[in-house]
Amino acid sequence: MHIDYDDGFVAYINGEEVARAGIGKPGEKVNFDQPANGEGHEAQFYQGGQVDGFLIDSVFQYLIDGENTLAIQVHNSTLFSSDLSAIPIFTLGVTNSGASSGSVSNYIQLKTIGLHTNFKISSEGEHLSLNMPDGGALDALVTGVIPADVSFGRKGDGNDMLVYFNQPTPGSANVTRAFQLPASDTVFFSVQGGFYAQAQPLILQGGQPADSIYYTLDGSEPSFDDALFDQPVFIAATTTIRARVLRHGYLPGTIFTQTYFVGNKSELPVVAVTTDPYNLWDHEYGIYAKGSSAQPTFPYFGANFWEDWERPAHIAMYEPDGMLAFQLDAGIKIFGNWTRGNDQKSLAVYARKRYGNDRIRHKIFDEKDIQEFESIVLRNSGNDFKNTMFRDALNNAIVKDLRLDHQAYRPVVVYINGEYWGIQNIREKISETFLASNHGIENEGIDIQENAKSKVESTSEHYERLIDFVKKSDLAYDQNYSWVKSQMDVDNFIKYQIAQIFIDNRDWPGNNIKYWRVQADGSKWCWIFYDTDFGLNIWSNTNQTFNTLQFAMEANGPEWPNPPWSTLLMRKLTENQQFRYDFINCFADQLNSIFLPQVTLQKLQSMKAGIEPEIGNHLQRWNGDMWYWNDRINAMSTFLRERPAHVRNHITSVFRLTGTYKMDIGVRGNGSVKLNTLHLSKFPWSGSYYKKVPVQLEAVPAPGYRFVSWEGGQNADNEKLLLNATESQSLVAVFEPAELQPGQVVINEINYNSHADFDAGDWIELHNISNRSINLSGWVLTDDNEEHRFELPGNTVIAGHGFLVVCKDKTKFGSVFPEVATVQGVMDFGLGSSDDCMRLLNVSGLIEDEVCYEGNAPWPIEANAGGATLALENALSNNNHPNNWLASTRPGSPGKANYLITHLEESEHLQAGAQIFPNPIGARFNLYISSTMQETMQIKILNLSGQVISSREHIGLRKGDNILSLDSPMAPGVYIVVLNSSTRREHIKVLKR
Repeated sequence: MHIDYDDGFVAYINGEEVARAGIGKPGEKVNFDQPANGEGHEAQFYQGGQVDGFLIDSVFQYLIDGENTLAIQVHNSTLFSSDLSAIPIFTLGVTNSGASSGSVSNYIQLKTIGLHTNFKISSEGEHLSLNMPDGGALDALVTGVIPADVSFGRKGDGNDMLVYFNQPTPGSANVTRAFQLPASDTVFFSVQGGFYAQAQPLILQGGQPADSIYYTLDGSEPSFDDALFDQPVFIAATTTIRARVLRHGYLPGTIFTQTYFVGNKSELPVVAVTTDPYNLWDHEYGIYAKGSSAQPTFPYFGANFWEDWERPAHIAMYEPDGMLAFQLDAGIKIFGNWTRGNDQKSLAVYARKRYGNDRIRHKIFDEKDIQEFESIVLRNSGNDFKNTMFRDALNNAIVKDLRLDHQAYRPVVVYINGEYWGIQNIREKISETFLASNHGIENEGIDIQENAKSKVESTSEHYERLIDFVKKSDLAYDQNYSWVKSQMDVDNFIKYQIAQIFIDNRDWPGNNIKYWRVQADGSKWCWIFYDTDFGLNIWSNTNQTFNTLQFAMEANGPEWPNPPWSTLLMRKLTENQQFRYDFINCFADQLNSIFLPQVTLQKLQSMKAGIEPEIGNHLQRWNGDMWYWNDRINAMSTFLRERPAHVRNHITSVFRLTGTYKMDIGVRGNGSVKLNTLHLSKFPWSGSYYKKVPVQLEAVPAPGYRFVSWEGGQNADNEKLLLNATESQSLVAVFEPAELQPGQVVINEINYNSHADFDAGDWIELHNISNRSINLSGWVLTDDNEEHRFELPGNTVIAGHGFLVVCKDKTKFGSVFPEVATVQGVMDFGLGSSDDCMRLLNVSGLIEDEVCYEGNAPWPIEANAGGATLALENALSNNNHPNNWLASTRPGSPGKANYLITHLEESEHLQAGAQIFPNPIGARFNLYISSTMQETMQIKILNLSGQVISSREHIGLRKGDNILSLDSPMAPGVYIVVLNSSTRREHIKVLKR
């Protein structure tokens, strides 16, 4: 016998032991909860390895006539190990090979395996033919539509009558019951599901006058035994109705489902889950049931809800305004680990083609511009169930600005088969699709690892190689540290560790860790922030004092929660001085910004207010306590108020520092300051940093300004400072206006996709940022297609600091903006709603300004048919950076200064500006780009007339810092380097000598 196992097993034939490995001694009794020996044994199949073989020729003495039983018990090495494998294979041999070899002995009676085609049969219908080798036709038929789980064939072998079978018989005679396909199986509801203030009469109607419609009110699938619709159904309370057309001799019709909420509208979205009660509560089959194998104590291991069972269901979501967000047939599974034992369980929802839809198509979360999902989770708040119901969501919100991979959150009210089921939180389900949708990459070729070694998706060799190097190497040496940085995103790791340490998550780091990379050269490991319910004083009032930093670096921790393997990376990386500096400074940055009590407490109060109107009903449903809910929220408040001071002391203690000093920063003129990982824009600013830990400062002038000097304790005229202080600092970055070139005209506002209520057609606003009038006669507007050109007519003058609008349709524009007088048109081309590039060429044909925008994030999406326009925040800024554009107030402000909607949060994938060096350039030049994800980019070099001189496609960028060395195959002069990717539209002027 061969077996692929993880971590140990014992095999029995008819109750007699025949093989074992990795647990106890041969013949020794093994208890059900006994752990495997040592660190356990890793499964081999998924790694492409060879499995272990065990000679069991002694088995014959245990065999009996008739049925024999092989039983295998498999054991994990620890209670908290997350992977378990047992794949046994009987390997049979014969002592005499006979006259021939190379085939399977007749002694082994294998089941006949059918031939495999190189094509599939479409469920929408196909023409199938059976042909002779010479091409002559033997038989043919057209299948027509074939519903799921149904076969199509002849009624009786060779019969000409074609029918459907709900019990297929491949390889044998067609003798099961035959059905016809109904001419119509549609059911029309006179009242659609949703919210109603009073009772509603419901009429059901089929597609044909003679259709018989059967319906149920308990979530079960309608059959001939259920109610036949023959009079209006009066809906006076929350009710789920499932209906279908049934006719004897015909396949059952499609089930249609609607849920009605009468007089109980919620301020939260509502999700209705409808499934046959058998799927949930049947003792042997139901996924919510304990079943016959459950242990008597929580979390009831062995219960049905610990099985990986999927059942069909209908899912509908309604927004708070009562509008239907989506509905579809899908699969549901019980989700989670320990908390499966809770009365209210988490449900994973899967959109699959076999149910009808392979995607949930709706923008569920405001915080992420993701429009479709393969799966979502209706989470019971994990360990926080009956506690606050938003603990993990709050942790994610607190660390959101660290740009870690994290799950979006939206609380909803759930009903199951019309029964109130309380609050559950819609969360993204972590998978390769989650990473693909959050990073704009393909969902294939992604490695996801979990905890110490288990594989979620793909392979683990790359990570194992990294860990092996870390174990064996002294990372105090910079060359070793540099190699590690080439394998893992150290900045991401630092922020991930800081996030977990600050919230005091002690169901970590030996549990609940996932990390991933794209299978591509140069791709690095990144960590995913999830399942943090143990944080923020979950069962305590004093955990804010705990030294989680020391806990995360413990060399000899227990198997749970911080065993040595889980703290290895953090311990080894701190051997390197630069890592220690970066970690300490990054932690200080966050303590001075996102971890400030006034910031975190505001997020806490916002989430509390979000579910407060509903929490009473939820707690009543699940026997919770309102006093306890408020008490745990107060404990979180205490934690967030007091935690920063304790963490500062922990950093001082663990890294043996001498204390902190105060840093005050101000600016004079127009500019900002970068401080380590922070970009400061509001002044005066104050924070605390650690003595003798160098901090990095950089003065960043606003467009139209230049840096002059630093004033205060550091008098210097260099924009960048490396400050190694031991006492308080007070610095002022001084900026002054830079000399502007006269006659500058910029593209200031763009309306590329009007809202139906304000359809002014496409238009562009130009703005003169100089003091004097400029004659624009002969200037040209063009877009991505060089054949699209609009030339401004003669005597077109734009006043100093004035505006000019160029539109596609003057009639449409005038109907929305009759007061705007400075209008030119008509352009004979429109503006793209997905993306486009607009260029303004002066009378000499030189590019005066250029904007390459997109219709989705990180560009303001409100401008894409949402009623707003793209509006430049500062006319002097680089208008190819999406962060310099905001959405206008509706419907825009053509002909005058932009009215802007203030965006409080940056885009998920906002890219820092690229840099070219040296500049002026020679035969080659270097391009530095920092990217927030792995992506491909296009680089074009244009002359000042907009002609493409050189172009390179599909240049791969890894997440993090990239330096590209490129040729400059052009004559001396001024050129524009244009960068295009899924997250970047940017151009840089260069001088070729």
